[in-house]
Amino acid sequence: MKGLRYLEVSCFLLGIIAIIYGWTQSWDFGASTEVYEEILMKRTAKTYVFMGGGFILIIISSVVTQVKRVLEQLITEKDQS
Repeated sequence: MKGLRYLEVSCFLLGIIAIIYGWTQSWDFGASTEVYEEILMKRTAKTYVFMGGGFILIIISSVVTQVKRVLEQLITEKDQS
C-alpha cells in the first residue's frame, strides 16, 4: 500500500507543479516584433499542454486514492472472515 501512497502523492504534486508552470507561461513577456507571434503560439501551447497534463495527473491521483480505499476495504473484509 505504500507504493500506492507514493504514486498518489507524486501524481498530485506533479499535477500541481505542471498547472503552476502552465499558468506562468500565460504571463506577459517581451519579444521583438518579428518573433512575437511565434513565441506567443509556443507559450500558448505550453500553457494548454501543461495545465491539461496537470489536471490529468490530479485525476489519476484521485483514481489511485479510490483504488487504494477499495483494496483496503477488501483486505479488512478478508481479515474479518
